[in-house]
Amino acid sequence: MPAREARAHVFSKGVQNAGVFLIEQARLGFVAAKAVEAWGVAHPNNFLSYDWEEREWEVPVWFWERFARASGKDTSWEIGQFRGEGLSPMGSRLIEASGVHFLRESVEACFQTNLDHIAGVEEKRKGRKPKYDWPAAIVATYGKIERGDLKPSQQSDVEDALVAYFMDADGGPGESTVRPYAKLIWEESQKP
Repeated sequence: MPAREARAHVFSKGVQNAGVFLIEQARLGFVAAKAVEAWGVAHPNNFLSYDWEEREWEVPVWFWERFARASGKDTSWEIGQFRGEGLSPMGSRLIEASGVHFLRESVEACFQTNLDHIAGVEEKRKGRKPKYDWPAAIVATYGKIERGDLKPSQQSDVEDALVAYFMDADGGPGESTVRPYAKLIWEESQKP
């Protein structure tokens, strides 16, 4: 499905920051994608000076890890374009992937939880749908720490990152709501 459609689909599942969620799932290798066209230009400081272009490029995990962002001037979900500078297996590069499509089955798999059926539990979940998608927020925030995009020096830095994740939500969660999740992320990130 085109990037625009994939993001809308994830949003329809109740994920507030659908773009962030998709990029994180791709970085983890759970969501597969293909670009109609991709090209790369060697970074001026790189001794490799050749350029490359490829059609029907199966977008590798390293591209999502080092080059793609969920938003910003180098990202367009409408046309499926992601561009960034970073270190690729071919050296330092500026790489752009355009006409990106996500494999529908891999996107759907992110929302399939058959564990209850495997365990023999047939009980349907009842109650109100959660207001915030905490699993996605935790994965996104911890992923930023692991990649070095976020370098917290104290727990409040993690709290700020979680609040920023929910920025599009109606006012976002309060400080007391964010704190227990931030504490878990902070403690885990401090382990050797």
